[in-house]
Amino acid sequence: MLFNFFINDLFFHVKTAKLNAHVDDPQIYYSHGDPATVDACVSHNVKVANHWYHENGMLVNESKHQGLVLGDTDHSFSFPVKDTLEIFGMEIDNKLDFSGHISNLCKKINNQFNVMLRFRKSNPGAPCLSFTKREFYRILTIVL
Repeated sequence: MLFNFFINDLFFHVKTAKLNAHVDDPQIYYSHGDPATVDACVSHNVKVANHWYHENGMLVNESKHQGLVLGDTDHSFSFPVKDTLEIFGMEIDNKLDFSGHISNLCKKINNQFNVMLRFRKSNPGAPCLSFTKREFYRILTIVL
Protein backbone atom coordinates (compact mmCIF):
# COMPACT_ATOMS: atom_id res chain seq x y z
CA MET A 1 0.00 0.00 0.00
CA LEU A 2 2.85 2.39 0.70
CA PHE A 3 4.15 1.77 -2.80
CA ASN A 4 0.83 3.01 -4.22
CA PHE A 5 1.16 6.27 -2.27
CA PHE A 6 4.74 6.57 -3.43
CA ILE A 7 4.03 5.90 -7.11
CA ASN A 8 1.07 8.32 -7.24
CA ASP A 9 3.54 11.20 -7.50
CA LEU A 10 4.50 9.96 -10.98
CA PHE A 11 1.09 11.07 -12.31
CA PHE A 12 2.09 14.71 -11.67
CA HIS A 13 5.14 14.34 -13.92
CA VAL A 14 3.72 12.51 -16.95
CA LYS A 15 1.53 15.25 -18.38
CA THR A 16 1.04 15.04 -22.14
CA ALA A 17 0.49 11.28 -22.41
CA LYS A 18 -1.82 9.07 -20.40
CA LEU A 19 -0.40 6.96 -17.58
CA ASN A 20 -1.86 3.74 -16.27
CA ALA A 21 0.13 2.49 -13.29
CA HIS A 22 -0.82 -0.94 -12.00
CA VAL A 23 1.46 -1.86 -9.10
CA ASP A 24 4.95 -1.94 -10.64
CA ASP A 25 3.85 -2.17 -14.30
CA PRO A 26 3.08 1.32 -15.61
CA GLN A 27 1.89 1.94 -19.16
CA ILE A 28 2.28 5.23 -20.98
CA TYR A 29 -0.04 5.61 -23.93
CA TYR A 30 -1.09 8.29 -26.37
CA SER A 31 -3.47 8.52 -29.30
CA HIS A 32 -3.00 10.74 -32.35
CA GLY A 33 -3.45 10.46 -36.10
CA ASP A 34 0.19 11.37 -36.81
CA PRO A 35 2.68 8.60 -35.90
CA ALA A 36 5.53 11.12 -35.51
CA THR A 37 3.51 12.99 -32.88
CA VAL A 38 2.83 9.74 -31.03
CA ASP A 39 6.54 8.87 -31.18
CA ALA A 40 7.62 12.27 -29.83
CA CYS A 41 5.01 12.32 -27.04
CA VAL A 42 5.57 8.77 -25.83
CA SER A 43 9.37 9.06 -26.02
CA HIS A 44 9.34 12.32 -24.08
CA ASN A 45 7.05 10.97 -21.36
CA VAL A 46 9.03 7.74 -21.03
CA LYS A 47 12.16 9.87 -20.47
CA VAL A 48 10.28 11.92 -17.86
CA ALA A 49 9.09 8.74 -16.10
CA ASN A 50 12.58 7.18 -16.20
CA HIS A 51 14.04 10.38 -14.73
CA TRP A 52 11.41 10.30 -11.96
CA TYR A 53 12.29 6.66 -11.19
CA HIS A 54 16.01 7.46 -10.99
CA GLU A 55 15.38 10.55 -8.84
CA ASN A 56 13.35 8.43 -6.42
CA GLY A 57 15.97 5.71 -6.10
CA MET A 58 14.32 3.09 -8.30
CA LEU A 59 15.99 1.07 -11.01
CA VAL A 60 14.66 1.13 -14.56
CA ASN A 61 15.24 -1.77 -16.92
CA GLU A 62 15.02 0.09 -20.23
CA SER A 63 15.53 -3.13 -22.17
CA LYS A 64 12.01 -4.12 -21.06
CA HIS A 65 10.42 -1.01 -22.57
CA GLN A 66 8.18 -2.06 -25.43
CA GLY A 67 5.47 -0.51 -27.51
CA LEU A 68 2.42 -1.52 -29.47
CA VAL A 69 1.09 0.64 -32.29
CA LEU A 70 -2.49 -0.07 -33.25
CA GLY A 71 -2.94 -0.12 -37.01
CA ASP A 72 -0.44 0.03 -39.86
CA THR A 73 2.24 2.66 -40.29
CA ASP A 74 5.56 3.02 -42.08
CA HIS A 75 6.94 5.34 -39.39
CA SER A 76 10.14 4.16 -37.71
CA PHE A 77 9.59 4.67 -33.98
CA SER A 78 12.36 5.55 -31.54
CA PHE A 79 11.19 2.85 -29.13
CA PRO A 80 10.90 -0.90 -29.77
CA VAL A 81 7.52 -1.68 -31.35
CA LYS A 82 6.10 -5.19 -31.31
CA ASP A 83 3.25 -6.76 -33.25
CA THR A 84 1.92 -8.46 -30.11
CA LEU A 85 2.23 -7.53 -26.47
CA GLU A 86 1.41 -9.43 -23.30
CA ILE A 87 -0.08 -7.19 -20.67
CA PHE A 88 -1.94 -8.20 -17.50
CA GLY A 89 -1.79 -11.82 -18.62
CA MET A 90 -3.49 -11.07 -21.94
CA GLU A 91 -1.93 -11.17 -25.37
CA ILE A 92 -3.03 -8.34 -27.63
CA ASP A 93 -1.88 -7.57 -31.15
CA ASN A 94 -1.81 -4.42 -33.29
CA LYS A 95 -5.03 -5.45 -35.09
CA LEU A 96 -6.92 -6.02 -31.81
CA ASP A 97 -7.31 -9.66 -32.77
CA PHE A 98 -7.44 -11.93 -29.73
CA SER A 99 -7.11 -15.24 -31.61
CA GLY A 100 -3.50 -15.65 -30.44
CA HIS A 101 -4.54 -15.07 -26.84
CA ILE A 102 -7.46 -17.52 -27.10
CA SER A 103 -5.21 -20.12 -28.75
CA ASN A 104 -2.60 -19.83 -25.96
CA LEU A 105 -5.32 -19.96 -23.32
CA CYS A 106 -6.80 -23.13 -24.85
CA LYS A 107 -3.34 -24.75 -24.96
CA LYS A 108 -2.78 -23.97 -21.28
CA ILE A 109 -6.20 -25.30 -20.31
CA ASN A 110 -5.69 -28.42 -22.42
CA ASN A 111 -2.32 -29.06 -20.78
CA GLN A 112 -3.82 -28.68 -17.30
CA PHE A 113 -6.69 -30.97 -18.23
CA ASN A 114 -4.27 -33.62 -19.51
CA VAL A 115 -2.30 -33.42 -16.25
CA MET A 116 -5.50 -33.98 -14.29
CA LEU A 117 -6.42 -36.96 -16.48
CA ARG A 118 -2.97 -38.50 -15.99
CA PHE A 119 -3.26 -37.93 -12.25
CA ARG A 120 -6.70 -39.56 -12.23
CA LYS A 121 -5.31 -42.61 -14.06
CA SER A 122 -2.45 -42.92 -11.57
CA ASN A 123 -4.77 -42.33 -8.61
CA PRO A 124 -8.22 -43.65 -9.57
CA GLY A 125 -9.71 -43.08 -6.12
CA ALA A 126 -9.21 -39.29 -6.20
CA PRO A 127 -12.72 -37.86 -5.72
CA CYS A 128 -11.82 -34.40 -7.01
CA LEU A 129 -11.06 -35.80 -10.47
CA SER A 130 -14.27 -37.73 -11.02
CA PHE A 131 -15.81 -35.32 -13.54
CA THR A 132 -16.09 -36.23 -17.21
CA LYS A 133 -14.58 -34.51 -20.21
CA ARG A 134 -18.04 -33.23 -21.20
CA GLU A 135 -18.48 -31.61 -17.79
CA PHE A 136 -15.04 -30.02 -18.11
CA TYR A 137 -15.88 -28.46 -21.49
CA ARG A 138 -19.22 -27.22 -20.12
CA ILE A 139 -17.31 -25.44 -17.34
CA LEU A 140 -14.79 -24.16 -19.88
CA THR A 141 -17.48 -22.58 -22.04
CA ILE A 142 -18.89 -20.81 -19.00
CA VAL A 143 -15.44 -19.44 -18.09
CA LEU A 144 -14.61 -18.27 -21.59
